[in-house]
Amino acid sequence: MKKKILATLLALTVCFGLAACGDSSDDSGKAKEETEAPAEEEAEEETVYFKDDVLRTEDCIIKITNTEIIPAENNYSLGVPAVVITYEYTNNSDENKSPVAVWPLYMTLTQETDATVETLNSGVAPTGEPYDALVSTSMAEVKPGGTVTTCITYNANYADKPITLTATASFMGEELGTKTIELQ
Repeated sequence: MKKKILATLLALTVCFGLAACGDSSDDSGKAKEETEAPAEEEAEEETVYFKDDVLRTEDCIIKITNTEIIPAENNYSLGVPAVVITYEYTNNSDENKSPVAVWPLYMTLTQETDATVETLNSGVAPTGEPYDALVSTSMAEVKPGGTVTTCITYNANYADKPITLTATASFMGEELGTKTIELQ
């Protein structure tokens, strides 16, 4: 009788041991699935970004191609330098949109002092070529899928402080990145 009980316990132990081994292979499969999911999420998140001077959102792509500093003495007697940002705007939305209306939804320029962070105001672009054509396209309605090259100008508040361009996912949205523009 003791032998039958012992054999039964041994058989049950072997069965449970095999079942436990079989269970661990299912868990490792689940672990693989869980580790693959974040990679897919990262790929989805990469559709909205600001890197290497390129902002990409669901509605547009803005690629900064040049930043030019206009010295204070050439900035319509305002006494402060200006920065002219030339960029390519691609409309990825379903509606016609003008670059001048879209830019401020995603880009903010500021200057920092010891006590403040000040948002810069847009300024008057220089006249003559190539600026006249660039300013003209900034107000044009760009069709879905269309790309234009345009510019925007900002007046600096201080000639000796760098300007920080901050890109966001949308108006007042998540910060995607920054670019520092030195005035000197």
